[in-house]
Amino acid sequence: MNRPDNNRGVTLLELMITVAIVGILAAIVYPTYRDQMLKTTRGTEGLATLQDLASRQERYYSKNSTYTVDPADLGFAADGMTPKGLYQIKITDDPCGDIRRCYSITASAAAGQVDDEECQTMTIDSTGSKTSAPAAAGCWR
Repeated sequence: MNRPDNNRGVTLLELMITVAIVGILAAIVYPTYRDQMLKTTRGTEGLATLQDLASRQERYYSKNSTYTVDPADLGFAADGMTPKGLYQIKITDDPCGDIRRCYSITASAAAGQVDDEECQTMTIDSTGSKTSAPAAAGCWR
């Protein structure tokens, strides 16, 4: 008995074309996905921590009539790392040079977040000024 030609399986050429198309789509989609994940983490880990610490600084000031450079005084990890370890937090007496009157909190990308080339560091200070480096306007959105 002869089989009809329409019962053939997938040819190697058809399979290779399908694999190539999937590969091309993955090469296009993955970088966009990665960028979105970095932006999401920036907001949930970096920006949220900065805003939380700024709020804690103000509460600390209302009780002690001074700000602090020690994250532990604000109920934060003494090593300055965010909960998931993606940002290193540093508190200084910028912009006025006197911790009794002003502070600046900087979050620097660490671990997997260092791939976020748009926003390696983000800073908020006692005046509410928000900056970032390398000067990306979209960091605080």
